[in-house]
Amino acid sequence: MPKNLTRKAIEESTFGVQFAFTDILGNDLTLSTLTWTLTDKDGTVINNRTDVNVPTPSATEVITLSGDDLAMSSQDNDTEKRILTIEATYYAGGGALLPLNDWAQFVLYNAKAITT
Repeated sequence: MPKNLTRKAIEESTFGVQFAFTDILGNDLTLSTLTWTLTDKDGTVINNRTDVNVPTPSATEVITLSGDDLAMSSQDNDTEKRILTIEATYYAGGGALLPLNDWAQFVLYNAKAITT
């Protein structure tokens, strides 16, 4: 389910985003594929992080961002929005393979702005 995260990411630090994949009854989904892309609010890809493959996806995944993933596009900005988008496929009843898309949005804080 799309979400706006309340935790804040700090420039060039480390930040984890957790996704839990369940069906409408709350049962874990068996994922076949999972990729993720990191963009700014305008859709510009950050740090070449597009269609990053998760080799053996599970029902709960933490995507860890760090360093240049969390670099500010301009040191004049106090904050910037980032969007982490996932695309997955999962096995449904009868062995059907179905698509699953989701995203999480978070705010990136300029470390220099925090200290002033």
